[in-house]
Amino acid sequence: MQANKLNTKPTTDLGKKAWRELVSDSFKAQFQKEAADLDAPGVNLEFRGEYGSQMRAKNMEGLDGIDQFLSEGEQKAVALSDFFAELSMQTEHAPVIFDDPATSFDHDRKERIAKRIVQ
Repeated sequence: MQANKLNTKPTTDLGKKAWRELVSDSFKAQFQKEAADLDAPGVNLEFRGEYGSQMRAKNMEGLDGIDQFLSEGEQKAVALSDFFAELSMQTEHAPVIFDDPATSFDHDRKERIAKRIVQ
C-alpha cells in the first residue's frame, strides 16, 4: 500500500501570493509615496529572486538600471526613498545615523529630506 504524498504546492502558492500582496505591493506603494515626498524621479521596482527575498531592481520605462539615466542627486533621492520605505515597513524602530544624506541635492530637496528624516 502506497502512502499518500503530501501536496505542498497549494501552501507554497498561497505563501507566494501573500508575499506579493502583503509585502511586495505594500512596499511598492510605500516606495512611491516616499519618492513623491522627496520629489524623486519615477522609477519601477522589480522584485527578483524567490519570494521572501529582499532583492529589488530599479528601472525606468523600458530602460534597465537607473545609473545611466539619472543624475547623482536623482539616484540618491531614489535610494533614500527606498531606504525610508524599508524603514517604514519595520515593526521595531531603532536609531539611524545619516552621514551627510543631502549631498548633491538642491535646496528644495535638501529641505524635503531634512523634514523626512525628522519624521
